[in-house]
Amino acid sequence: MTTPRWPNTPLPKYPHLAGSDIPTWDRWVSSFGQHFLGFDYDTHVGKGLAPGKNQPYPLQVMWTKLTQKRIDVLGYRKNSLWVIEVKSRPTVAALGQVIGYTILLALELDPCPPLVPCIISDVIEPDIETCCKALNINFYDLSDGHGYLRDTFTKNIPLS
Repeated sequence: MTTPRWPNTPLPKYPHLAGSDIPTWDRWVSSFGQHFLGFDYDTHVGKGLAPGKNQPYPLQVMWTKLTQKRIDVLGYRKNSLWVIEVKSRPTVAALGQVIGYTILLALELDPCPPLVPCIISDVIEPDIETCCKALNINFYDLSDGHGYLRDTFTKNIPLS
């Protein structure tokens, strides 16, 4: 497993995070970042779309990068790597994103550490929470301070 590029503390600016996701992540990383070794942001995964062969090489590279999937945050723990999607209010699309990103990342890492899908949000609706639990997706809801954060050994992660 590689080492994180960024510390486990808030940053003045985050690569890739935008809009309402920034205060959500700031609050969460301020409270729980110490449980991680550090983070990576805006991690590209997947193959993307094939560029037009008639395009100059720099445009081909740019097109591939633009069409790859992007993980909001990778969280490094001692024995696992967390695939974190940050949404102020996640929908079922966020479930698909975090599952898809986890699958694509697993295909790229050799050896692959245990991967832990996770959604961090301002509020999680009961239906999304039900789906997260059924799909074993970790989540944390900042609106009421509850979460379903488990490590790869299915033990609750200490949050204080």
